[in-house]
Amino acid sequence: MGIVVPTVDDALEARDAARFSRFPPFGRRSQGGNTAGQFWSDAPGGYRPTINDNFLVVVMLETVESIINVDEIANTFGLDVVIQGNSDLTNFSGWNSSDARYEALLNISHNATLKAGKYWGNAGQQYLTGHRLSPATRFVQNGPSHDGFAFPARGRGALEPQK
Repeated sequence: MGIVVPTVDDALEARDAARFSRFPPFGRRSQGGNTAGQFWSDAPGGYRPTINDNFLVVVMLETVESIINVDEIANTFGLDVVIQGNSDLTNFSGWNSSDARYEALLNISHNATLKAGKYWGNAGQQYLTGHRLSPATRFVQNGPSHDGFAFPARGRGALEPQK
C-alpha cells in the first residue's frame, strides 16, 4: 500500500507527504473512522500497529524547481521513493525527453536519490529497458503489473478504447 504525491517541488512538501501518510509517532496521519483498519482487519499484527512499516511514500518530481531541490527532497525522513513525472517534466522544463538538458535533469535526480539511499523510478515504463538509467529504475507508476491486476473491460475504471 502507498501513495504517490505529484508535483513535489521542495523538502517542505516532501516532509508533509511523508508526515501526513503515516501514523504517530512518526507521522501526523489522523485515526479517521478506522475504515482502513476494518478493511485490513486480518493483517498480521493488525493494521494500525504495522501500517507505518508497510506503507510506501512516493514523491513525483515534475518541475525544474524539484530537480534543483532534489538533494533535500530525497533526504526527507519517511520518504521511500523518488520518481519523475516524465510528461510533466518535459512540459514544465520545455525540453523533450531526447534533449540533453532533459537527460541532465534525470541524471541529477537519479544520483541524488541513490545517494540518499532511496528507490528511484519514473512515472512511465519507457525507462524499464533500453535506457542507460534502466538498471537503476526500481519503481514505475504506470508499469506492467505482475500481481494479477488488470483494468476492467467495461464500466467504471475501464480503459478508453484506442483511437
